[in-house]
Amino acid sequence: MADSTNFPPSSSELPKRNVRGATKMKKMTKVLKSGVKPLVNFNPETGRCYGPNSAEFKSYAAYLARSKCSILIDEWKQVDASTKDAIWVDLQKHFVMPESDDPKNDPLKKNWMVYLGVRWNGFKAQLTSEYIAYPNPERPPPYVRYPFIKEHIWKRFVESRNTDEFKAKSQKGRDCVAKNIYRHTLSRGGYELLQEKMMKEKRKVLEESGDVDDILNDDLSLSPPSRHDTWKRARQKKGGEYTSEAAKVVAEKIDALVEETAKGTFVPQGRDDILTRAIGTKEHGGRVRGVGPGYTLSNYFGRSSRLSQTIDVNQHLSQLQTNLERRIKEKFDAEFEQKMAVERELMQQAFLDKLKTMGFTQTLQINEEIEHSSPQKVDVHGSTKGSCTAAQENYKEDLTIDNVQKLLCMVLRSEEDIRIPLEHEPNTARFFIPAKCIRELCMHRLCISRNRSKVFGILDPVCLDFNPTDPSTKSKVQGHIQTRLRDLNKVCYLAPYLFKGHWQLIIICPKDNSLVVLCSMHRDLNEGMIKIVSKALEVHQLCQGNRKKAKWFRPKPRKQPNGNDCGYYVMKNMLDIISANITKSWMEVFNDPTALTEDDLYDLRNQWATCFLDLYNA
Repeated sequence: MADSTNFPPSSSELPKRNVRGATKMKKMTKVLKSGVKPLVNFNPETGRCYGPNSAEFKSYAAYLARSKCSILIDEWKQVDASTKDAIWVDLQKHFVMPESDDPKNDPLKKNWMVYLGVRWNGFKAQLTSEYIAYPNPERPPPYVRYPFIKEHIWKRFVESRNTDEFKAKSQKGRDCVAKNIYRHTLSRGGYELLQEKMMKEKRKVLEESGDVDDILNDDLSLSPPSRHDTWKRARQKKGGEYTSEAAKVVAEKIDALVEETAKGTFVPQGRDDILTRAIGTKEHGGRVRGVGPGYTLSNYFGRSSRLSQTIDVNQHLSQLQTNLERRIKEKFDAEFEQKMAVERELMQQAFLDKLKTMGFTQTLQINEEIEHSSPQKVDVHGSTKGSCTAAQENYKEDLTIDNVQKLLCMVLRSEEDIRIPLEHEPNTARFFIPAKCIRELCMHRLCISRNRSKVFGILDPVCLDFNPTDPSTKSKVQGHIQTRLRDLNKVCYLAPYLFKGHWQLIIICPKDNSLVVLCSMHRDLNEGMIKIVSKALEVHQLCQGNRKKAKWFRPKPRKQPNGNDCGYYVMKNMLDIISANITKSWMEVFNDPTALTEDDLYDLRNQWATCFLDLYNA
């Protein structure tokens, strides 16, 4: 290896080779002379540019950073603010860019200054690698290759790179790089270029399969790849193998979690998504893995709701006091019950002794189970109208006790029999209109006849029933909804929902990321069902690459005057939606609060009865 302080000969003495020269961006000079500036589009969230002129913008911005900022400066933050302002003004002179109301606090400028700092540091690292660490005598020197680097500047740069301080700093950086076990294969286009490539591949697959609707004629309609997909792809070589064994292990975990998400056994929640769970470490502040620069935790996942770590002393003391009072009460009740049991036994014994003196000389044997036993045959007084079961016939007590104990029961109760009030179970028998009937009425007779079978899907109301106190039933309902959204691939899903004897209609629109509830009593869904439906659609959208939360719509449809016809109102809304092919504008369409007429209800009953009889007669 040659000495780093020895410089190559002049360019006239070197053999000519076909090598890529320095980027000078002469095209920008022509643009400035023509007076027509190219338009550059920017992502408002990340500040990154996109479109046909994005590559020229980034190349020219990096060229300005290299040419206007001295390589002798150690860090980007030490570059004068005036130099950075001059670079930004130069960019605005050559490109059409959005203007800020507050130039001093322009977020777009702040983002791109960070980008320029990265490119400037990368340029200095390139010079160090090509000319100092691994010099090549055939390569022209930097002060020949780059007009903005003077020979005396280069000599001072070489001296700064040969100091012990810089060598220790460089070694520390190499040690950090060696710890990266997930090396990527991205070019300078980064994740942005990779996402564009994956989108083109996705469109090509859809076009070859022939399953492309008119809505897919625009790339904006295609869902972008998820960050776990881009993370995997960025660590794959051209042959499909991964850059390291560690990256392969994470990729296999990602595939397993994707399957669990589809089944509903794993639900990604914010920052705890598939990629975070597969890698096993949380995201660090300032960047997000798998999406490239510009994204932060807040603008990608949204701000997290942090719970306060401070403890409310008064609340804590109140809780302690409540617990202490409860324990004292339980102890007092137990002691009181014990004393009362002793008193009852003494009173019973005294009463029996009194009966003996009155002539009852039978053997007295106290059966302690009388008070706590439940007779099998009882006398039920009163009407059984509305009861779930018929009452038994009248029976007197049939207890295995002696005559004295029978006399005690008669004397104490002054009755011939024992009367025990019965409390009937408050369970009610629910009648569900079978999903088969609903599908036959709405889907078969309307959707197919009017070519709506690819637009609307029906969810079985039986599968939407859950127990509010049992989390497993909630997960089952959510999983059923997620499965239907994934398998059916419809524009809108109609979900008749029965809660406490009242029918409501839930409408799920994945393509618009919206949810609608139509209720003939103008009530909202119960909180449990709102959470289940919202979470199911959120998981489905995350699998499609959409992180935005769904929007709820609660129109005021036709209102029923009584509490008996809610099922017919739901059926009427479903018929109107499918007949008119309604997939949006819910607040404008369902804004008539008037009740259905008797003729409307009569027609609905006839339609349902005809469909029901046709099905079961067949």
